[in-house]
Amino acid sequence: MKKKDIKFVFGIMAYNQEKEILFTLNSIKYQVLEYGKDVINTLIITDDNSMDRTTEVIDLWLKINGTLFGSIIKRFNAKNKGVVDNYHYILDRIEDEPFKIIAGDDVISRKNIYLSFDRISGHTLYIGNEFFFKNERVHLEQSWLYRHFYLMNHRINKKHYLRLFKMGFVISTPQTLYSKELYTDSNARALNSKFRLFEDNPTWYSMIKNISDLDIIYAIYPVVLYRISEKSISNQIGKVNNAFQNELYKLHDQYIQDGGLFDKIYFRSLRSNAPKFFNFSKYIDKIFFFYCRLYSRMYKKKFELFMDTVNEELVNEQKHLSYIAAM
Repeated sequence: MKKKDIKFVFGIMAYNQEKEILFTLNSIKYQVLEYGKDVINTLIITDDNSMDRTTEVIDLWLKINGTLFGSIIKRFNAKNKGVVDNYHYILDRIEDEPFKIIAGDDVISRKNIYLSFDRISGHTLYIGNEFFFKNERVHLEQSWLYRHFYLMNHRINKKHYLRLFKMGFVISTPQTLYSKELYTDSNARALNSKFRLFEDNPTWYSMIKNISDLDIIYAIYPVVLYRISEKSISNQIGKVNNAFQNELYKLHDQYIQDGGLFDKIYFRSLRSNAPKFFNFSKYIDKIFFFYCRLYSRMYKKKFELFMDTVNEELVNEQKHLSYIAAM
C-alpha cells in the first residue's frame, strides 16, 4: 500500500479464545509498529458471547496498546449471534479502506500486509500461501503446496475454476485479501446471509460466479498463519458440528441448483454412506492432487525454486511466531 493510502482496518472475530487472542492482537501490533506508523489504523473487534475471559484479555491489551489505533470499535455480544452476523458487523463499518478480517486465534504473518494491497484493484482476489501452526509450531502441507504451485503458474478458465472452487481445491480462506468493492459488486451478502456459522465459501462463490472480470492472484508468501485448533466449529462434535454440516449441505444444494450433472453427482456422493469404492468425490480429489503433483514434476526447476523460498519462509515465520508470543 502506497503512503498516500492512509487508512487500514483490522477486524477480529473472537469467541472463547482467552489463551490465543494475544497472539492475534500482537501480530496486528507488529504490523502497525513495523510497517504502519504512517497509516491511520482502525481496529474493530467483535466477541460472540465468550464464556471465558476473552473480553477481559482484549480490554487489558487495549489499555496498554490502544494508542496504536486512530479508532477502536468493540462489540461484545450479550448472546451468541454466529460468525456471519459478526462478519457483517465488521464489514458494515468499512468504507473503501483496505482491510483484513481475522479469527481471534490466528496470526498475521511477518510480511507487510499494507504492501500486499499494491497488487489489489477493485475486482482482485489475492490468495497467500497456506501456512498453519499447531502447538506453536508452523507447518506446511505438501498436497496444498502442489496445488498452490499449480494455481500460481497455470491460467484456468472461469468455468473450470468455479468447479475447482466448489470442490475445495483453490482457496484457503485465512489467506485472502479483497476490497469492499469486490464484496459489494459480487452481491456476496445476499448468499452468505442465508448462513449462520460460516461466511467464507458463500462469499468466494459469489465473487467467482458473479464477477466476470475477477482477477485472482496467488502469492508465494502467506498472509496469515492459520491455527489448527479443536475449538474451530468444523472440528467440534455434537450440536455445533451437526449445525455446521447442515449449513454446508445447504451450500452444496446451491452448487447443485446452479450447476450441472457433475455437481449433482459429486456433492451427493459427498453425503453418501456408501463404501469409499463407490464414492465418486474421492476419486476426483485424488485425480486433481495427482495432476498437481505431476505438474510440479513437469516444471521441476521452477518448483524447486518455489520450495526453496517456501522453506526459507517457514523458518522466518517460526521466528515471527516466537517473537509474537514473547511480545
